[in-house]
Amino acid sequence: EVETSSLLSVYENNVFFKKSSHKNEINRIKQTDFLKWFTGYCKLYLLSNFRFDEINQINNNLFGNYVSSEKDLINIINEIKINDLIKLILKQED
Repeated sequence: EVETSSLLSVYENNVFFKKSSHKNEINRIKQTDFLKWFTGYCKLYLLSNFRFDEINQINNNLFGNYVSSEKDLINIINEIKINDLIKLILKQED
């Protein structure tokens, strides 16, 4: 017998879906804020693949100076694209 309490049930190799009565509401502001945070987190994680001298070189290429404070790292994270970081990491492996 198909259970009525679940959203998905399988009975005799058949899949049964029950429409949820829960209304999903999307908070676009929270979604945008999370995406911005997550993107920054991913960039920081990718930056951890580099030695400090390499991060200095990235900062020099972007801004013409070397890392001297936490603000400089934040500027790198805000400016650089994830795909560019990935390309730099892959270039290291060559």
